[in-house]
Amino acid sequence: MPQITMQAPLVSLATLLLLLCTACGGQASPTESVDAGYSALNSGDYGSALASFQEALAGMAPSDEGYLSANLGYIQAQCHIDAAQAKADLLSMSKDSGVRASDYSMVVTEIISAATAQASSDSDAANVTIGEAVAILQAGKDDFPDYDKWDALLKKTGDKAASLGSADALEALKGLGYVGGD
Repeated sequence: MPQITMQAPLVSLATLLLLLCTACGGQASPTESVDAGYSALNSGDYGSALASFQEALAGMAPSDEGYLSANLGYIQAQCHIDAAQAKADLLSMSKDSGVRASDYSMVVTEIISAATAQASSDSDAANVTIGEAVAILQAGKDDFPDYDKWDALLKKTGDKAASLGSADALEALKGLGYVGGD
């Protein structure tokens, strides 16, 4: 009579578990999540981008090599979902984190894009959104006064605020030197 051992069922169970884990794909690495986030961001899928960057950041420490890139990608996606939160997240970063003037500029530009997209469906929301861009512009100019692209960004932000009819944003921009038009 053949002898039945427990070894064969255990090997089969282990093989099955390995196949299931492989089929599920497991959790993406932080690098893969950052790549997926930027891919979604570039295609305009801001919700998916935000989720991918959150997943990446959950698997990273602030001292990790790609942390700043993941955090900035998260903020870029957030610009299109909640500009006020994007502003708060950016302004909470210290210069020690590696944030640069160009990062402020990028976020202002992203918020201008979000305001443009909002303008056709909700002009009040677009006015609030452009106000967040103005606040970031002010903070960036304060933190990095020697950045040579502030004037061009000031004009771009002011022109967008004017096209939206955002009196509050235009008033704040005057304090930064915006004179309008041209």
